[in-house]
Amino acid sequence: MTIGIGAGQQSRLHCTRLAGAKARVWHLRSHPTVLALKFKKGVSRAAKSTLVDQYVTGFVALDEWETAVESPATPPALNRDEWAKQLNGVALASDAFFPFPDNIQLAQQFGTIAVAAPTGSVQDNAVIDLANKLGMTFVK
Repeated sequence: MTIGIGAGQQSRLHCTRLAGAKARVWHLRSHPTVLALKFKKGVSRAAKSTLVDQYVTGFVALDEWETAVESPATPPALNRDEWAKQLNGVALASDAFFPFPDNIQLAQQFGTIAVAAPTGSVQDNAVIDLANKLGMTFVK
């Protein structure tokens, strides 16, 4: 299943950060507090999805919450950072080689355990060595 794609960015790091952030939001949507939300009758699936996305990213308007959510009455605190640390088993794939190890370092923050990318950079050894050091499987 593809969760996050960092396409169209000018920077390879931005691509990794964007895809990782999408994976993090996907994971936060499975937080027990989120799953326990009770929506009012008649709220559409799309409205629920949008509200949950806003909630897990920390941007939710109180009037929208009150209109759609039956319980709890106000958005409860969500331990986003602690829950996000549980994100694991993520695979990172690229259609181009990683010219520097910094993408691998960044990917680790999003629970990456496997990397698939072509090789061809003069830094391939450094990239693969860091992946190995961090316990990631690197597939060429």
